[in-house]
Amino acid sequence: MFKKFAMAAVTAAMPFAAHAATVTVSEFEIGAYDTLTAGYVIENFETGYTNGQQGPITSSLVGTFSSTGGTGSGTTCAASPEGAASADKKTCNHLVVWDKDINGQGNLVPDGGSWSLNSNDTTGILWDVDIGKMFTSLVIAVQDAADQNATLEIKVDGNDEASITSLSSGAARTILIDFGVAVSSAKIKLVNANGKTNDAIAIDGAAVGVVPLPAAAWLLIAGLGGLFALRRRQTA
Repeated sequence: MFKKFAMAAVTAAMPFAAHAATVTVSEFEIGAYDTLTAGYVIENFETGYTNGQQGPITSSLVGTFSSTGGTGSGTTCAASPEGAASADKKTCNHLVVWDKDINGQGNLVPDGGSWSLNSNDTTGILWDVDIGKMFTSLVIAVQDAADQNATLEIKVDGNDEASITSLSSGAARTILIDFGVAVSSAKIKLVNANGKTNDAIAIDGAAVGVVPLPAAAWLLIAGLGGLFALRRRQTA
């Protein structure tokens, strides 16, 4: 079972109006994660990538991942090919997909897998979720956050919603973002609040709780609902 670590009310962008949502940060357990994300669309970075692939990472499954900025200056960057090739490590300014672990940060899901996405000692990771489908919740597995006196902030559509602080090296957490209603897009930012560029994080198993109906059907339903309400007002 999940052990609740933190919870905060949040505001997220909805197709037609803003609604409250909930961010829950829990200790990561593979069994609980698998149960939580059953039926979700999951990007676990296991296929379609090359070892050390850099830059913005686009997934046809769940959206686009990019760095929140900064140039890596920590031991994760130093262990990466681009960092090792440069004494001053000025080339660590992109996310990177890794096969196996780098500096103790690696695969979380699936159990027995190899690949993960690493911030590469940049300040964090921005996940732009816009896949042409409506969804109600998101789940992210995060490893090695906030172990170098940094505070990892969780932002939803630009708003500060929750934070992770003072974790031990290698600690893993599951972040659940529940919008409560179907939404069409979201921007999720995991960023070191104090701008540290020596506290890399790895994310794996970015999962989207897509609703059963296609996005077009939800738009049609919403449109019909609006027409019905307008007709009732006119009749009244």
